[in-house]
This record gives sequence, C-alpha cells and structure tokens, in this order.
Amino acid sequence: MAADDTPRSLDETLAPSDAPRRSRPARLLGLDGRYVDLGPLAVGGMGELHRIRDTRFGRVIVLKVLKPNLAGHFEALSRFEHEARITALLEHPGVVAVHDRGRLWDGRPWFAMQEVRGRTFSELIAAIHVDAAPNRFNPGLDGWTFRRLVDALGRVARTIAYAHERKIVHRDIKPDNIMVGAFGEVLVMDWASPGRSRRRRLRGSSARRPSWRPSRQKGAPSGRPPTSTRWARRSTR
Repeated sequence: MAADDTPRSLDETLAPSDAPRRSRPARLLGLDGRYVDLGPLAVGGMGELHRIRDTRFGRVIVLKVLKPNLAGHFEALSRFEHEARITALLEHPGVVAVHDRGRLWDGRPWFAMQEVRGRTFSELIAAIHVDAAPNRFNPGLDGWTFRRLVDALGRVARTIAYAHERKIVHRDIKPDNIMVGAFGEVLVMDWASPGRSRRRRLRGSSARRPSWRPSRQKGAPSGRPPTSTRWARRSTR
C-alpha cells in the first residue's frame, strides 16, 4: 500500500529491540504511578513503544502510545484507539494480550500489552531458505524446519478463523505482521485497521464487494458443492 501522511498501521507493536534505528522518543510523562518507564524501544508510523514496569504485579510489559505529532490528528487517534479495542477483544493465544489503557497528561492515548521477543515470519522464511540444500530444506541452526514453518502458518490460520468468528477481518495478513516468539508463540499483529464485517465495512462506500464463484471441477456430482472454492476479485478502481 502506498505511504501517505497518515500511517497505515501500527505493525511495530512487538518490534524486537534491535529494530532499525530511528529517532528515539523521550521518556513518558504523566503515566499512572503504577507504571515506571524503563525506556523507549522503537518508533513506528503512528506509535511509540516503551518498555515499562508494572509495579502492581512486578512484571515488565510494553506500552504503545500515540506519537506527539499525531495528538491532534483525528483519523490517527481513532485508528489507534480502535486497535486497542479490537486487540483486547480478541482473547486468543494467537493475539497479543492487552493489559490496560489510558491517557498521558497531554491527552495522548496509550495501551499496555505483553512483551514478546522473537522474529517475524518473514525472517524465519528467509532463514529457512538460507539453510536449505539444493534439493531439500535442512533444519536451521536454531532448530527451525520447513515443517515447523508450515505448522506455525496453520496456527496463524486458526487465529484468523477465530477473528472471523467474531466478525473481525484483519485486511493485511502478511509475513511481516506475524511474530514468532522465543518460546514458540505465534501471534498475528497489526490489528490497527480491521473491519468488523464485510457488510459494515462497505456500507456507505463506493467500493464494490469482492465476489467469489465455485470452481468448475470435472467429475463433481451434480447438485453438490465442489471441494474447493476459487475467489475472483474484481478491481475496485
């Protein structure tokens, strides 16, 4: 998707500590006394990430806060708060847990969530190919295999199926939006702009609904649905 003045997503949510270097945000002012800012982690399109200590439970978690220059931007504010609500609503092992939310003294919203260290699915795919032999995939130095990669993808599919059951559509599933934790966690990230349902998403819009049609399979019994479905997407332009 083309970049514009309004960031597209908050896919930096669980960015590893060695993420690309950008200008670091200042320590947070106006946090609830329950939380202690341990320092910034990364800056994304719409949000800043900070590692914080939850003094009530004695744990370290991650806080995401809207960037200062977007504090007065209605669309960015709406999308940021929408992500917090949707992520909290999706109570599933494949979605990062949201612990709390609030506002700083300057009015910027924030929400706190679990900290997960790991790699993106894109990085795992690249590592598997680096370690591959000419005719087969070999286990990587970290123990990852092609079979484990496929298993992780299956877990992603189950997470998305859960979201669909809740009438939530992700809209941007890709390897960079999937985090694999150090202990095998597989999390679908970047719920910044999901739709609650296709009907609601298209209401009042000039976009045409993507259509599907069953694939024609030879030998399929008359009157019975085919064993697979082929999606035919029309251009919305």
